[in-house]
Amino acid sequence: MPQTTIHMRMYDVGFGDCFLLHVPVSDGVRKILVDCGSIKAGAKPLSTIVAQLVEDVREPDGVARIDVVVATHRHRDHILGFEDDAWSSVEVGEVWLPWTENEDDPEAVAIRDHQMALAQRLQNALQHLPADGGLAELTLNALANEKAMQTLRDGFLPHQKHGPTTRRYYLPDANLSRTLASAALPGVEISVMGPSRDPAVIRYLEPREEDDHYLRLAGEDAPPIGGQQGLFPSDWTVDAGDAAVTEEEKTRLRNMGTGNEAALASWLDGALNNTSLMLMLKVRKAHILLPGDSQWGTWMRVLGDSGWTSVLQRTNVYKVGHHGSYNATPPAFVEQYLGENALSLVSVIPHGSYKRVPKKELLDALGENGRRVIRSDMASEGVPVFNRTIRAGISVEFEIATN
Repeated sequence: MPQTTIHMRMYDVGFGDCFLLHVPVSDGVRKILVDCGSIKAGAKPLSTIVAQLVEDVREPDGVARIDVVVATHRHRDHILGFEDDAWSSVEVGEVWLPWTENEDDPEAVAIRDHQMALAQRLQNALQHLPADGGLAELTLNALANEKAMQTLRDGFLPHQKHGPTTRRYYLPDANLSRTLASAALPGVEISVMGPSRDPAVIRYLEPREEDDHYLRLAGEDAPPIGGQQGLFPSDWTVDAGDAAVTEEEKTRLRNMGTGNEAALASWLDGALNNTSLMLMLKVRKAHILLPGDSQWGTWMRVLGDSGWTSVLQRTNVYKVGHHGSYNATPPAFVEQYLGENALSLVSVIPHGSYKRVPKKELLDALGENGRRVIRSDMASEGVPVFNRTIRAGISVEFEIATN
């Protein structure tokens, strides 16, 4: 009997994303991998997760194969796993990347070079700080990650079922096509909602005061960078009291940098998030929304487009953006477009530098109206949820109806 459900695995990569979908198509089942990265490991090291993933896609002839690899954006928490040498023996039919990674697109190259130069300068500046309040982690997340990107651009083996080469798509294309026809996924409808090619959209990272967002609903001020309270990180201050400033304290003051590091790190992190692919996969009656880490600019553009809102209102599976942060899931989407009984997937682990992620108010809203929320760290805890399969420390697995 032909498969009629999507089998989905959310791997416990910790603070990162990694999803494997087995999707029924007209001539069998196809495999889609969405991201593979982490900046804080889950119960097991990322290398262990990658090794298990490769085994999970191995076919009866002994060859590991994936029909489509989707890399939503270049942050380490989404692509670090592609540094692993295990990928050199995996056959892949297609790789989907955001248009900003196209080395043949001058505008994309200019954006990427600017971001990477800023990240490198910021990393150099942070080496002189006695403590950075999590800024080094933000900056490292945004650096070039070239080994992983090399795999995505030029690595893998050609998938023997899909042709002599692994095809690369940089989305949306130069014609701003709203859909992608993938030969590797016959019968699957793919909507490409982001990233935008408008620089203003990429720069629009935070909800304005008048925007409706989960931080405002909770009655809180904007979260401080790196979890710090006050204007400056604690290690940037010297409490001399009545005593004279010592030579050691003078050295610390001289090495504090320009004072702009926190703002630059936050901007850089968000700008890369807004280059995320934002996709809707329609498999028969299942509509799976994959927004990467898209922040406010992409969301506002999509919510302001009647064509896109007609797509959004069919969402019954939602990969929660940016691990459940306050500025990556608008309340308007949850309240107006996310269907009753929808399933929301949060790939996250408690992480000291992100004290308010995932946002409790967001998780509560996602769980209303008969909707369900599944977190990747349930695999670490071994918690059975909704009769789903738990592979301790590896993945949470579940079925999605397509009819």
